[in-house]
Amino acid sequence: MTSVDAYNRILASPGKFFFVEFHLRRASRTDGRPAGTIRRMLAKVPCHKYKKGIVSDAERAAEDAANDTVTCWDVQKFKELRANGVPLMEAGWQSYRRIPLDDIVNISIPPVIGP
Repeated sequence: MTSVDAYNRILASPGKFFFVEFHLRRASRTDGRPAGTIRRMLAKVPCHKYKKGIVSDAERAAEDAANDTVTCWDVQKFKELRANGVPLMEAGWQSYRRIPLDDIVNISIPPVIGP
């Protein structure tokens, strides 16, 4: 999957959750996974609820474009932090992640359940 295809698939799901699988660019600092390991993430883009006002949306978009990444909100990380007693707002802003578009292996958008 090319980075353009990956970006278009992610943008096709605004406000929806999606699963993404990608290769880690560097070794994980938290669980010791080596670089190149495939990571699976349940994410959402855009998510404005827990943003901190450090960087404007335009600056973040420019950084993402320059680095060939997309910034998203990691649901699993948020749940992990909350389970470890991290306060709600802090867990929220600590759950933002950047996904390298070139390293994406697969993207899937789960079907909407309910009305």
